[in-house]
Parts: sequence; structure tokens; C-alpha cells
Amino acid sequence: MELETLINVQLNERYKNFLIHGPALSGKTELARRICEKYQCKYISLLELLINNKEAKDNIDIFGPSRLIQYIKDITENDKLMVVDQIDFLINTWTDSEVRDFMVFIDKNQSESCYIFVMQTHKLLEKEELISLSDKGTHRMFNVVNLRGDIND
Repeated sequence: MELETLINVQLNERYKNFLIHGPALSGKTELARRICEKYQCKYISLLELLINNKEAKDNIDIFGPSRLIQYIKDITENDKLMVVDQIDFLINTWTDSEVRDFMVFIDKNQSESCYIFVMQTHKLLEKEELISLSDKGTHRMFNVVNLRGDIND
């Protein structure tokens, strides 16, 4: 699938959020940063947030899905698009149930903003049904190796 087409379609969907995943060192962060350059949108690295923010670091054990979702909504302002990278760092501290709760947010949240979540492939991604279809039949979870096209073209 062409990445630029995917983003443009998702920006017009009812359920805009989607997730890009892939193996370690597959270029996910580079891709996330290129998306932000192209679309002039916010980029958040959860790993950097948790390393550089003492309060977040001290409370990582209670930084569950609802707190992450609220944090993302609070910093979104009126942004149409935001990329949240390295969420696997946080997801790896969650229970399977918490991961599923977060996946429901990705799949079913209706908002004016499109959140692109980027992470290393997680064991639950392989067995969860997050890839349900949206109104126009677009999947919500994409392996980085299946995305085509240079976002800067």
C-alpha cells in the first residue's frame, strides 16, 4: 500500500487512527519522522518522553492506556495528524488486557485528529483482530515492510 495514499484516506475516515509496526531496525522511526516532515505534524517518542520526563519515568508503572490516551489528547490541540513513536517501550509494561484496551482506542476512536502509532511488532498484534475494517474497508494495522512509496516524493 502507498503510505501517502493511506494517510490521506485515513484523514478523511470516521475512525482515523492506525498503527504501523515492524521488526526492530526496520526503519519505523525514520519513517515516522519523514511523515512528520511531510505533513508538518507533531512527533512524539514515548521512549524519549519517559527518559527525559522525571514524573513520567517515576510513574511508568501507572502509565496505562487511559493515561496515555489522555496525554495524547491533551497535547493534540487542533492538530489533524500526530505520530506517536516507540509505544512498544510502554506497551511492554502493560498486561495483555491493557494492550487490548489500547488497541480498541486505535480501532474505534472517533476524533478530528488522526493518530499514527508506531511500534515494534508485539505478540498480541499477531493474534488480535485489530485489523477490522473501517467504513471504507481500510485496515488499521500495517507492517512497515508492506508499505510502499517514499513519503517525500
